[in-house]
Amino acid sequence: MHELRDATMAFFFEAMIQGWVGEGVETELPNLPGYKVFRHESADKRLVLVDSYCVSGKSRVPKSVGTTTIWWDDRPVWWMSYGGWYEKEAVPFLKQALLSVYKVGGFIGGRGPASFRDGHMIYVNRPEKCDFSSFKGHEEIIEIASGSTLGEHEYWGMSLIHNW
Repeated sequence: MHELRDATMAFFFEAMIQGWVGEGVETELPNLPGYKVFRHESADKRLVLVDSYCVSGKSRVPKSVGTTTIWWDDRPVWWMSYGGWYEKEAVPFLKQALLSVYKVGGFIGGRGPASFRDGHMIYVNRPEKCDFSSFKGHEEIIEIASGSTLGEHEYWGMSLIHNW
């Protein structure tokens, strides 16, 4: 089982780098207006990751929710969900923070590093549980000079295989 877990985790990082964080090609979901989706397959087509999300357009600060699911041989084996809000100016910085940990294969609740600072913003990730099999936490971007929050997300997820 650990071999499947390790392969799935390595695939997670590969797929996430190719997806939203890495400016991958997104498509729309025909039956779910407003949803965007990134899909990535392993070279042997045994692993598939689908990351789908939507952003509200009716509030001052857009809220967003999404899910990421990984399938192995057409069976779902891993799942993550996230939701919250980010000011538009914080989104490129969020992508930098997430990419910084995905590139080195560090799993900190499936999101970014414990902290990441660049320019006038700092990203902070506070996982409560941090194992690839079961995780949850809270991330936030703060404008350093004012101390104001520029956005935050809750996240949670788990393996769909017992005793991974």
